[in-house]
Amino acid sequence: MQLSEEIVHEEVTQGKYQVSIGTSLAFETLFGINDNIAPTEPLPFKQYTYVLINLRTLIRNMYGAVQKELKAEWSAQKYYDKVKKELEMIPLILDDQSQGQLSAVYYLPSYRSVEKTYPNAILKSMSKKAYGRQHYEAIEQYCVAQLNAAALRGEQTIAMVDTSLPPMDQKSVIMTHLPIDLLSYSKTDLVDLIETHTGVIKPRRLWFTKLNGKGLDRIPFTEWSLQWFGDGKTFSGMPPKYRAAVLEFAEKNHWNQTTTDRLIKAQMNRFPDKEIRAELLKFL
Repeated sequence: MQLSEEIVHEEVTQGKYQVSIGTSLAFETLFGINDNIAPTEPLPFKQYTYVLINLRTLIRNMYGAVQKELKAEWSAQKYYDKVKKELEMIPLILDDQSQGQLSAVYYLPSYRSVEKTYPNAILKSMSKKAYGRQHYEAIEQYCVAQLNAAALRGEQTIAMVDTSLPPMDQKSVIMTHLPIDLLSYSKTDLVDLIETHTGVIKPRRLWFTKLNGKGLDRIPFTEWSLQWFGDGKTFSGMPPKYRAAVLEFAEKNHWNQTTTDRLIKAQMNRFPDKEIRAELLKFL
């Protein structure tokens, strides 16, 4: 696989691999050539068998990599053609660079059942948005529809899911910008997160960093915490007063990333604010 030694700025900004810059940087970390992250020994890819890839993340990365002056000029079909090309390129990159060890697993979540599955959550507002956001969402919607059709025709192997992702029985790494995806693997250490654009690999014990707020290392990453603190993507989170009260309680009771929902629920009789306690119990 021929590599580039520098970022290429043409219509689409690419990294060392022939994919959008954000996606490329994640792969560069796996294979020890990310200039911003020192390579490890053994190289990161050696511990994994699969790379799970949210196709919505590929679309997002492609949109972000298109030169600013061209974003509005490109047709939705052109965006899709670029994404489709990446779907062909990525397995070749992974196979070549890992000597056949890594395989890509594409999945496309609909998130249709989010409101039903999380009835107590405050979801991100769907109110009026800036033109740029509206344009991106229109492009995403078109690409998702085309990918759905390609999967139905048998042209592309894609796991079509709602909010629950495919179970993994071997060590894998997941590429997604939507923390809700991580809930499918919040009770296993078989899946690590790799962030696009930075290429940082985060094992489950660091997934709390995907919650809104700082200093949340006492908050275990689970369904209740993602809804309670929010993620800036799917969930808005509870009011600041509610979040602060839970964080203070977590610190006093020495919660960590292994603290279970069962233990937290058992401690609720000591929670000082009755109103907040009653609300939190709805999530537990």
